[in-house]
Amino acid sequence: MKRISRNILAAILATAGILLIFCIPITNYMITSFHPKVEQQKSYNVPYNWDDVKLINLFSVIKARIDHPEIHVIGAIYNEKIKLNTPVAEGVDNTIFSLCASTLYPNEKMGKGNYTIAAHNVRYSKTALFSPIYHNVDVGNQVNVTDFNTNYTYQIIAKKVTSPQDYSALSPTKQATLTLITCDRTNKKREIYTGKLVKTVPFNQLSQHTKNYLAQKFER
Repeated sequence: MKRISRNILAAILATAGILLIFCIPITNYMITSFHPKVEQQKSYNVPYNWDDVKLINLFSVIKARIDHPEIHVIGAIYNEKIKLNTPVAEGVDNTIFSLCASTLYPNEKMGKGNYTIAAHNVRYSKTALFSPIYHNVDVGNQVNVTDFNTNYTYQIIAKKVTSPQDYSALSPTKQATLTLITCDRTNKKREIYTGKLVKTVPFNQLSQHTKNYLAQKFER
């Protein structure tokens, strides 16, 4: 009987070990393989439930993939050089944050005022959500935001590490500003990137290479 119990325990531990080994790559794959449809007309209720957002994990991503029709993707944030190609959604809750970057306040507009979006820095990934920003973006780099009608290019002019309780970067601005927020590798601090608008062009004037790059991720 003791031998059977030991064998069962060993099997459970082995299974748990296998799950732990594959949990991270599966989580990353399920995030990066999400191909949303961009919504052009707003006819839905948007949640802003900051307390609902938790650290990302396999189970939250699986749930989000099941519940993804509730996510309303309005555009993209991208930079081809660093393999950033992340959906931008409206609203804040755990489902949205498991698969997208998202606006933090109602009625934010690309290219006007302080356009503030946040996303997870996904552990052991260089392409999921805001991981490319955390690993590669510095002062002087450019990041693009688009609603697939107009493309807005921002140049990063400031970068800082702060506490989760510091909301100063979220304040409204008169000038067109981009504020990007993600967590550091410890999940105890926040990385904040501030950008100024340097270029605005119609989406149809982008190069075909850029359009093809975005089409890898989005349905339209």
